[in-house]
Amino acid sequence: MSTRVDAVREKTLEIARNRVVPAPLLTEAAALRLGTGGQFDNFFLWDTAFTVIWARYLIEFLPVASSLDNLYQVREEDGFICREYFPSGEPIWDSRHPIAFAPPLLTWAELALFEITEDRERLTTVYPLLERHHRACQQKYRSEDGLYIGDPLGCGMDNLPRCPRGWQPDGEGITLEADYVHESLHPLLDWLASDPRFRWNRQCRWIDMSAQMALDARLLAKLAGLLGKDSDAGMFSAEHQRLGQLIHEKCWNQSAQMYFDLAGAKQIERFHVGAYWTLIAGIVPEDCVAGLVSHLLDPDKFLSLVPVATLARDDPDFEPTGRYWRGSSWPPTTYMVLAGLRHVGEQELATRIAERYLEAVLQVFEETGTLWENLAPDARQPGEPAQPDFCGWAGLGSVAIPHEFLGMSMT
Repeated sequence: MSTRVDAVREKTLEIARNRVVPAPLLTEAAALRLGTGGQFDNFFLWDTAFTVIWARYLIEFLPVASSLDNLYQVREEDGFICREYFPSGEPIWDSRHPIAFAPPLLTWAELALFEITEDRERLTTVYPLLERHHRACQQKYRSEDGLYIGDPLGCGMDNLPRCPRGWQPDGEGITLEADYVHESLHPLLDWLASDPRFRWNRQCRWIDMSAQMALDARLLAKLAGLLGKDSDAGMFSAEHQRLGQLIHEKCWNQSAQMYFDLAGAKQIERFHVGAYWTLIAGIVPEDCVAGLVSHLLDPDKFLSLVPVATLARDDPDFEPTGRYWRGSSWPPTTYMVLAGLRHVGEQELATRIAERYLEAVLQVFEETGTLWENLAPDARQPGEPAQPDFCGWAGLGSVAIPHEFLGMSMT
């Protein structure tokens, strides 16, 4: 096994180094950044965060810190960092629309990097930037009930079915207008306006976006504590507790033993992987963990041949070949589930899932010679569709998961 892992790790590094690009943004000195995978020239917040989480183990070869710094350079005046930028550093989406709201994972990435570098000076520098971004997200995307809205593209799980089947728009969502997106993307407006999902984002509060904000509050409290900012640590800990209680009150379904999205005051009883952000957020009551985790062992839900399916296998919209987020196993969400299981003490299950996932990664690599954006849930093959040479967050499967969850050496 170790020889096979060494081979895929070497390929990961090769692809990643070939994808390193100069990023002449707002400073005279161009910084280097990691590519976010595939053929994308743009750079993305949540892709970059997850790429840093695995690339930190190869920091001597890759521009890990500067990949994050490029995002800080392009922040808005209020501290907000958009989900996606052109290579020039120009934002693609206007923050008036939740399409710009990416999962707030930069604090997670910085603390992961700190585990390797122990660079306290860097933490001191980035803390106010992370705090301001969190507050900007809170200001822009928190709904009246205290939970968070989302958008199909903003959340990163583009075509994940969230609407109740047969749902039709009721006119309460936001319609994309021309000044909300970069002029080069205006041809997309007809498509966005015609898809009811993009006219529904203000009515729906999404379990993953709310849990991700709770996670960020938890980690900001930890970061503040490391810096001796006890008042800030207490403030973020209180926010984490309040938001966690609210999520559980409104989104937990005792009968289903699952967290669901909300439409108005009603839960949408569709099982998707976004619910598992609650584990790593640290907001699942102890007596609910077993029920939530049980679905990961259920072949009608998330126990696919290649874990973790992003949509329950008994959902009518599930696709055995993946169809992107209609079931595919994705490196970032699989890693998130594993990290969440570890956080709540379910290490044995995390190991079992990691072993099953790694075997799929290795088999697909050995058959195709490369890494893929996602894998099909019901066959050890690339998802349909999936981009090859994806590094990118595919390094989570080939580098981080073998090391962190299976104890494999990096040497």
